[in-house]
Amino acid sequence: MEQKQKSHIRPIVIVMIFAFITIGYAYLTSSLNINGSTLLKKPTWDVHFENVQVKDGSVTGDQVIDEPEIDSEQTTVTFHVNLKLPGDFYEFTVDAVNAGTIDAMIDNYSDLELTAAQQKYLETSITYEDGEEVLEHQQLLAGDTAVYKVRVAYKLDLEADDLPDSPEQLDLEFSVEFVQRDSSLAIERRVEANSLYNVLKRETESGSGFALKYTGAHQDSIDTSLSTKDIYHWYASDSSAASQILDKNNVIFGGYCWQMYRTTDTGGVRMIYNGRVNEGKCDRTGTSQQLLTYAYNTQSDSLADIGYMYNTRYTPNTKYSGGEGLFSQSGIPISGRYYSDSYTYDSTTNKYTLVNPTLYSSGSQSADLDGKYTIYNDYSSGSSTILYYMAVNDSGTYILRIADGHDLNYYVNSYTYGDSYTDNGNGTYTINSPTTITTLDFPYEYSNLSNKYACKNAVNNTCDDLIFMVSASGGGYNGYKSSENCKYAKGFTYNNGVYILSNDSVSFWNKSIYGNVESLDNYHYTCWNESGQCETISYIYYKSSSKALSYINLVDGKSVEDAIDEMLFNDDVNQIDSTIKAYIDSWYVNYGLIDYASYLEDTVFCFSRAIYNKNGWNPNGGSLAPFLTYSENNDDLTCEYETDRYSLNNPKAQLTYPIGLLNDDEVYILGDYSILKTGAAYWIYSPYCYSNTAFIYYASTTGRLSYGGSVANSKGVRPVISLKPKTYYTSGDGSKNNPYIISTN
Repeated sequence: MEQKQKSHIRPIVIVMIFAFITIGYAYLTSSLNINGSTLLKKPTWDVHFENVQVKDGSVTGDQVIDEPEIDSEQTTVTFHVNLKLPGDFYEFTVDAVNAGTIDAMIDNYSDLELTAAQQKYLETSITYEDGEEVLEHQQLLAGDTAVYKVRVAYKLDLEADDLPDSPEQLDLEFSVEFVQRDSSLAIERRVEANSLYNVLKRETESGSGFALKYTGAHQDSIDTSLSTKDIYHWYASDSSAASQILDKNNVIFGGYCWQMYRTTDTGGVRMIYNGRVNEGKCDRTGTSQQLLTYAYNTQSDSLADIGYMYNTRYTPNTKYSGGEGLFSQSGIPISGRYYSDSYTYDSTTNKYTLVNPTLYSSGSQSADLDGKYTIYNDYSSGSSTILYYMAVNDSGTYILRIADGHDLNYYVNSYTYGDSYTDNGNGTYTINSPTTITTLDFPYEYSNLSNKYACKNAVNNTCDDLIFMVSASGGGYNGYKSSENCKYAKGFTYNNGVYILSNDSVSFWNKSIYGNVESLDNYHYTCWNESGQCETISYIYYKSSSKALSYINLVDGKSVEDAIDEMLFNDDVNQIDSTIKAYIDSWYVNYGLIDYASYLEDTVFCFSRAIYNKNGWNPNGGSLAPFLTYSENNDDLTCEYETDRYSLNNPKAQLTYPIGLLNDDEVYILGDYSILKTGAAYWIYSPYCYSNTAFIYYASTTGRLSYGGSVANSKGVRPVISLKPKTYYTSGDGSKNNPYIISTN
């Protein structure tokens, strides 16, 4: 009998109550109070309040009589507010901290109680910060913190009959009683026990060195009030750590393998696609860890083409100034080629054939090729649609291309040149102290021709289009014509449909640009004429090593700033899906991930188009250097421009589905690049540069963050998703052979 009585003794009777916290508050025109007291029975027991944080949007000013304040014992929070109008609310969080050495648990909990009348106009709640319900027996282990969220709100859309007849004070009480933890009763909060967020948090707090708390700027939600949680991320100090992490971060969700790489500041977890499930395992490698290889965008020649979405495209134009079809230096002689004194041409096949060709072999002399013909691209003595005439001088062998049934004489012209010229005032020019040569003389006279003025096929040493010869290599001349004289300026005015170059314009031959007598570095606008007026103006942003000018055309008074804004920054910039976005969206729908949409959170996928250096696109002039570069990767997880914050709830950058790609800033915080290694290259979600071709980052076969990936190239695709804060795993340890399994019941 005595044994039976002992077996029925309730544990609560013999467990000492170490803390009792009572929370009460008043509403409307009176005060809201959180009151509590803690009875300390042992020196190692310490459960107290810390860190009151008021939510943005709560009533302020004269409606807050007293801000929330924790008393000196740290067991009571008191505040006083006045809610005047429907929609007014006051919300704050407060940390309940177990700073002692004794584990605690909730033994008794009483919720807020409103009358039926009060429920018509009043909303109140006390939950954990993430919205989880407070339950009996939930533990608060030594060293842990529970964040309570207290909210009271004056409802909207009220009927007159819903309101109280007069101001009233409401005494509402919330209490939670903590006792020493009883292992037979204690339960973990579900979010603590089985959330991937806490996997990374616990890894960080364990001091293993494989995960870190992120300390930089961040915003994962369009709604800033939701971006309140700490971010934790895997971090590999070296390749050995990366290998170990890659056997800790595996997840099965929606029928696919994923690798979690960081938490979000909304309490969720970001994961990157890692292939199909292999008999319950996630042991895929290489291309099996990604979707098909795909182009980022099928078009790549516009500044707009780096966009995950884009709209207006300005495409480049290229202008070569002047240029004569003269000799160019050749790699021949090469053993195994044939040459001949003459040739025949068949108009039916449009092919040239060498007559009695001689094989050029080792021991042959280069001089043997002077004045001879060869089929340059063919090691046989056969026929070709292209023939070359060769000239040999002291510096090498030069070739003149012959095609389309023409003979050598078709390409031979006379050139009368000298150090200066006379402008005759009637559109003609006369060469002073002239010397005349033919095209065939160029390889032998090139040292005399540099920076000379010349008339082609002159009559009495006179012509109507002067050429300035700027190249001094044997025959490879660039001749720039006086007819191409243009004005260039730093800016313009626009009136009645006409661009007028600004008064700071300069006028010079293009020969001066390439001869570096004068520079275009500060004069990017031109009408390609000497009047300086046009209906379509050009903005030059790049001068290539081959002397070509790259430019875009502008109309309707637009400037280069307008063009950049339209391609990168305007509110309507995100209208057309990139090739890769369309592919990812299609995969999301057609391969079943859409069936699990309720488990995914809407967080920002940042594709930052912030410019680091405009170079030739600088509207204030400056260098015609080749690259416009985008901001370098760093540890900032914010997104500068609203139009780059891709989200379901951002009308300026609206995603169709909650799925995107990894960006370079997320790569940066992961440490050693081999944590991203799959053995196959795949796209990273960040632009690198533009120089007549749009380039974005990609992960190389070793995982290294690389650039030089033209958006028109094909690389692997590894989509990224974010699991909601209250999505839990049911089993697994994160290894490749035993991944975390996400419950989707």
